Amino acid sequence: MLTKGILVSIKIKRKIFKQFKETKRQDIYNRYKIYRDLLKKIIRKSRKTHYKYYFMKHKNDIKKTWREINKVLY
Repeated sequence: MLTKGILVSIKIKRKIFKQFKETKRQDIYNRYKIYRDLLKKIIRKSRKTHYKYYFMKHKNDIKKTWREINKVLY
């Protein structure tokens, strides 16, 4: 779910936010918001793809299916 690319992107997002906190510049904040929203969209899509693949792979194994459903819920 969280690939190396996503983890690197999270670090970049944190770095941009830290720059904003130090400078309080509006252009840096705007760049942070754009990056944050794009990263959020990518993470959601990655999560959706992960679960879709997992449930397709284990569609005939009800025990594994329910185990994963319970992991998601709790």
